[in-house]
Amino acid sequence: MKTTREFAKAENQKQLVTNLQELLVKNYDANKGFKKAITEAGDPQLIEYFKVQAFMHHRYATQLDKLIHSLNRTPLEEGSAVGRFHRIWIDVLLAISGNDDKTIFEECKRGQSATMKEYRTKLRNFKFPEEIKEILKKHLVELELTLEEIKEIKDLK
Repeated sequence: MKTTREFAKAENQKQLVTNLQELLVKNYDANKGFKKAITEAGDPQLIEYFKVQAFMHHRYATQLDKLIHSLNRTPLEEGSAVGRFHRIWIDVLLAISGNDDKTIFEECKRGQSATMKEYRTKLRNFKFPEEIKEILKKHLVELELTLEEIKEIKDLK
């Protein structure tokens, strides 16, 4: 029978893995969304931005995957139903707008904002081990910086 301390430790480990899995799924979804945006966008600067974002989210997913493995758990292997629906919604919007770069960008920005919100919420509401917390904070700072960089891209028509 587990002691109270052992039970609490196991529960904390379970919550840690759950939080990391949820961030992993967000990054899978973001990576897929940006890859889709690459194929739909026309503006070369925007395409390059989307490529960087897709790579960045792939890197985050890889880091989260390794963290989950280090906790002796099996990482999830795919994105969420919400992410799939968002990509379908983008298809609908593009059909209506005629593959407008601004529409693509706005939806990617909305998805990116949701990812940043998820990171902020997790960091605020869960006490991660310090080394994991630092990795997640770094992800969040990079996400915020790249969203700011997009302002340098010329006005989308």
